[in-house]
Amino acid sequence: MLEILLQINTHTAAGRPLIRGIGGYARRRGPWRFDLDQVPTLELFRSRDLSVYDGVIFGGRIPGLAEAVAGSGLPAVAVATPEPVPGFPTVVSDHTAVGRLAAEHLLDRGLRRFGYVDLRPDPYSHPRGRAFAEALEGHDCRCEFFEPGADARQVQQHLSQWVGALGAESGILAAEDRTAFTVIRAALRAGFKVPEHIAVLGINNEELFAELSWPTITSIDHGAERIGHDAAGLLDRMIRKEKVPKVVTVPPVRVVERHSTDVLAVDDPDVAAALQLIRREATAGLTVEKVLDEVLVSRTTLENRFKAALGRTIFAEITRVRIERVKTLLRTTDLGLADIAARTGFNYLSHLSKAFRQATGESPTQFRKR
Repeated sequence: MLEILLQINTHTAAGRPLIRGIGGYARRRGPWRFDLDQVPTLELFRSRDLSVYDGVIFGGRIPGLAEAVAGSGLPAVAVATPEPVPGFPTVVSDHTAVGRLAAEHLLDRGLRRFGYVDLRPDPYSHPRGRAFAEALEGHDCRCEFFEPGADARQVQQHLSQWVGALGAESGILAAEDRTAFTVIRAALRAGFKVPEHIAVLGINNEELFAELSWPTITSIDHGAERIGHDAAGLLDRMIRKEKVPKVVTVPPVRVVERHSTDVLAVDDPDVAAALQLIRREATAGLTVEKVLDEVLVSRTTLENRFKAALGRTIFAEITRVRIERVKTLLRTTDLGLADIAARTGFNYLSHLSKAFRQATGESPTQFRKR
């Protein structure tokens, strides 16, 4: 039985799903026995009798810990860090994909003004925020970054002022769900309702905060449990003296939709009605003809107005929603492709495969393996 030391802060949003992922791997490949420092520090690590352990999984942002782990000589993998940790195999979130997914979700609400909120001193430091801004630039949109300033006592006031300056019909990405909770409060103090005036999106899918908030918080599941699983796999291979990659990148799982982004900032009521129908029924075999039956304007008129509002056709939007659902099922289930096709509105597996490759540049099987 392997003895594994975990140096992972379980009080953070990502810490608990990381532990679940590690435990899931151990149950399938073990048995492993764990010691866990729930609020790890350099001093706590040094107090351990490290001779009893076969390996370590540690949080890469804990001050001084990487150097101490390196000095122990134990096989070790770093997690819970936005960047690879020099000298260690590191499992990280695909920040570019998270930023792109956030931008797509808010753009699909018809929003054209955007902001990013990270309450740490340097809001530009996290690659997710930069990726979000870059994805928006590709759609000719600008992202404003909130700068909290040096005086922590004034952060709430400054944030309310910043949200007020950003204005209505804006979409805000928060660095994590706890921050999204704070942004919603700031928006209310600024006189804006969420989601009627401001859409707020979080990251981590931390249900405690996402469900405690009103409105409840839409959040990106960035794959923390998968990060833990893959980190355990890397450590297992290291203990068996196998070569491992320096960096493993884990894509986000999905947007978990709740109330805080339930808005359509589209001035055209017919286009808004069509979008609501598509989001509700796209995976249930919805056709363009059914949309036209529900929205009583001519096909040419609705298509033209739909393109003007979203930049794509009704059929393209139906397909996009279906493909996003396919991606979620590929990432989160073991369903066969035929079952996935049936659950996402594709009549034939060949139709799914063709549409998926056109949208992503790869086959569903390649996407699942990645």
